[in-house]
Amino acid sequence: MIGNIVAARPSWHPALGAGPVQSLVTAAPGIAASTAAAANLLTAPLNVILPGVGIVLGAIIGSLFAAHAARVAGAKQENQVLNSLIPTVQQAVSTVFQHLNDGTASASAATSALDQIQQQYWQAVAQIEHNAGQAGGPGNCSTRYGDSKGDIGAPCNKDCTASCCIGCGWVENWVDQGKKIIASGSGSRSWPAIPGNSYGLQSFPGLAISYTAPAPGTAAAATAALTSGEASGLLSGSVLGIPVWMIIAGLVAWKVL
Repeated sequence: MIGNIVAARPSWHPALGAGPVQSLVTAAPGIAASTAAAANLLTAPLNVILPGVGIVLGAIIGSLFAAHAARVAGAKQENQVLNSLIPTVQQAVSTVFQHLNDGTASASAATSALDQIQQQYWQAVAQIEHNAGQAGGPGNCSTRYGDSKGDIGAPCNKDCTASCCIGCGWVENWVDQGKKIIASGSGSRSWPAIPGNSYGLQSFPGLAISYTAPAPGTAAAATAALTSGEASGLLSGSVLGIPVWMIIAGLVAWKVL
């Protein structure tokens, strides 16, 4: 059981942020315009769209986690799951803030997306719960073990091994602090790298997030307003008889997977 324990979190320090995730929204119109491409989208895995999140953002994040699940199907080792799951979560969080900053996701959709990412993380590690070498879960998370910034943490030991320690010390904070930044309208945070161990867990770079609400009158602000509810009429339309929402979701899922 000791083998899966992650080293205690180092003191917080600025860290390299995750690289930007290329926006897929701009690719949608050109591809959807093609009859053949639109028809092919019907075979895309549309069931990965996350509920409560915008169509495009929900499809991207849902596809990321679907790809992770396919990679670790049947995995029994905690570190094997985490080596795929951690970069998936980091990319998902970065995707949320990319779309938030460029106006293609509203603040409410981004907040819902972060909640979904948090939920997806704990669901993903649930497959290894009770296996040898794994212990702990979200119930171990507490601000008592965080830092002066109000972060969440957990004691990293035999009762809270890698999936628990990383979930509490990193993932919970990416989500919790990210939501606070969104609610405030602007802000940024950086977290340190995730250390590996000698039992198979890789090390992962730190994550940085930032948000600045689009200034009124800018293209990003107009797009954000559209994504916050005014796009319902557009998404209810169709291209060549195929619903627009299905084209967008299928395109995104196909592209990510």
